[in-house]
Amino acid sequence: MTRHQSSPDPTVRVGVAAEPIPAEAEAHLLRLLASNCTSLFHLAASCVMLPSPIAGLRLAASSGESALLRVLFPSADEDHVEGPCVDGYTLEQQVSETDLVTDPSRWPAFAQLADQAGILAVHVMPLQTAGQTIGALGLFATHTTAVTADQERLIHALAEVTAIAVVGQRAAEDAHVRAGQLQTALDSRVPIEQAKGILAALGGIRVDQAFHMLRAYVRSNRLMLTEVARQIAAGERDTKPILATPTEPRTKPRHTRRSGGRARSGPPPNQTPNPTPHDRIDEDNHQPAPDQKP
Repeated sequence: MTRHQSSPDPTVRVGVAAEPIPAEAEAHLLRLLASNCTSLFHLAASCVMLPSPIAGLRLAASSGESALLRVLFPSADEDHVEGPCVDGYTLEQQVSETDLVTDPSRWPAFAQLADQAGILAVHVMPLQTAGQTIGALGLFATHTTAVTADQERLIHALAEVTAIAVVGQRAAEDAHVRAGQLQTALDSRVPIEQAKGILAALGGIRVDQAFHMLRAYVRSNRLMLTEVARQIAAGERDTKPILATPTEPRTKPRHTRRSGGRARSGPPPNQTPNPTPHDRIDEDNHQPAPDQKP
């Protein structure tokens, strides 16, 4: 894509991998990629485009002549739905055009902007790693020439290294967010467990019963469970109202009526009943009347 055939500067070649990653890692990596490509291949401009939250692609980083970039990308928030970068991203393959003036029909809107900026050739490399395409790298030249095989390999290497770094950075950020969410959940669980133990000891009840009382209390008073539990653990809340809170009553077994008019509890006649402790208590306290003769 360039008339200069001299070997690239090796210090620039490894720039993407060697540069330290700042807090805004992704933006830094993309700017570094565009800058390296512009200087390596003596281009008029380079850009990196990422998927827009609405449609198409949106400019994420650029490098080159500022006047030219303002013509190609008048607004950083503009969503591009046509052009070589969009094709390279959606088709997930390299896209090249060595003479935009001769054949502007491929991308009419982009060709018009390129003509105003003096761009004659474009080469696009998708940003890919592990079968995932995260964006597109666009290279723009003011002369009509094709990319050589050596240049193509170098462009591919730079794009792949950047894609790997970006995907890795995103994974690290996601893991950090999940770890924070998990830690928050654990931190809120500790006082709840402490409050359950305190209520069980004071009320002489089981731990699960203590939790049901605590939950019923905060629900009926529209309080936050974690905050009330923290107050109980710190000795800042009176536990008597909580221990006096009624819990939800147990559901009584469903009764069906036999043809003889006597109520029957449990499963249908063709099934063997499996009495619960509640059923056995009822049987002890109530003896069914003997069957009446017809």
